[in-house]
Amino acid sequence: MSLAEPKPGEILIESAYSLVSPGTERELLASDEIHAVVGIAFPLVPGYSVAGRVAALGAGVTGLAVGERVVAGPPVGCHAAHVITSASTVFRVPEEVPLRSAVFFHLGGVAAHTVRLSGVRLGDSLSIVGQGPIGSLATQIAAVQGAWPILALDLDADRRAAALSYGATFAADPTDATFGTILARVGGGTGASIDLSGVPAGVHTALQVTAPLGTVVLSGGMIAPISLDYGSLFVKGITMIGAVVGARLAEVRKDTENFLHLLAAGAVTTPDRDEDVYDPATAAEVYQRLLDGDRTLTAPMFAWNPDL
Repeated sequence: MSLAEPKPGEILIESAYSLVSPGTERELLASDEIHAVVGIAFPLVPGYSVAGRVAALGAGVTGLAVGERVVAGPPVGCHAAHVITSASTVFRVPEEVPLRSAVFFHLGGVAAHTVRLSGVRLGDSLSIVGQGPIGSLATQIAAVQGAWPILALDLDADRRAAALSYGATFAADPTDATFGTILARVGGGTGASIDLSGVPAGVHTALQVTAPLGTVVLSGGMIAPISLDYGSLFVKGITMIGAVVGARLAEVRKDTENFLHLLAAGAVTTPDRDEDVYDPATAAEVYQRLLDGDRTLTAPMFAWNPDL
């Protein structure tokens, strides 16, 4: 089978792994509301995180070489054995980072971006609502940055336990009757909060746990309208920041590079597990589980050519 040639400014990547982003890709398949925001339409090949090697370079592409290990994040098309994408979406993979870890670059970049937008510095308090793949990475990055205390919030006990191992000071279920006690241990609220839950309830929780004059960063990937407690915003003087990556492309690129450097230094780890690696032939089954809300699908990835 012949492969398409990359056009000027593009590269062809032979894929080792492609990562499924459960929240965003479920939204992508379940509703077309996100399509207008991203600028896509059915039919499409999903996926926006791929790791592999450069197979060919289009005219005018400089700074990359055939055979080089890279990751790339076009809006769609990454769940494939070969991917053609603009060179502007590509990042070199540090020598110390396996491709199976590097494929988390996009989620890690989002995590780093939300932590930076929160404004937390050494000794600043932070709540992170949602401890899925991005939330767990954000918890690690915040801990490395010196945020303290860090309050990790999730309904799932296993995710809360993982958050503590990643550097969270406290981990709690915000719907539990004892949650007020935990919140009191961080002074009744944190100076900043990040919502990575992907559900409206998570936004409300982020507002609840943020102290007066604090900051709430929204990165839940929801498109549908939701109702907010205006009183919490108004009376507490809260600042809300939308963290969609398309709004600050240059900043997100830098945050992604920083995430890859943290991986190379061993300062953060990715939540990749052997049981999360799937044969691409099982994609229909994986996506059906995703649409059914299977929470055991934490960070599924497809192995196209893991020996690259």
